[in-house]
Amino acid sequence: MGGREAKTTRATSGGRALKERTIGAGLYTEAGFTSFIKSALRRASSRWKPRTDVLKASRVEKGMYLCAECEQVVPVTVVNEKGKRVKNVEADHVVPVIDPEEGFVNWDTFIRRLFVEPEGFRVLCRECHSKVTQAQNDIAKARRAKAKNEGKE
Repeated sequence: MGGREAKTTRATSGGRALKERTIGAGLYTEAGFTSFIKSALRRASSRWKPRTDVLKASRVEKGMYLCAECEQVVPVTVVNEKGKRVKNVEADHVVPVIDPEEGFVNWDTFIRRLFVEPEGFRVLCRECHSKVTQAQNDIAKARRAKAKNEGKE
């Protein structure tokens, strides 16, 4: 009927078979597609009005914001070690979008945690946000390692 058939490809890497690419005309594996959608939703959330309202509320003066964690007034941008100007203020979710102890639960939970009301956000400086993110990443890494080890037993 003139329709296009879905393309399925199977990639190999170093002699081992990889997951089948069954989504998006053979471009994405299931995990790759999920990652693509999560990324698109996160980009869209940057325009979420409650998020921008929280950023505006933490503004102390032009170009200066109050970090909710260290309580320092910080500039909106700084020059990094490579000499590049980078963002120094982040609107962080109080409750992580993906709980590091649980991992991804389902799309409804992901979307509800991503698009929260103003009280669900806090403004953090780059340094505090990095510390919070690293702590969450460490918890998630330990959870995945534990799950992997339990799968081997």
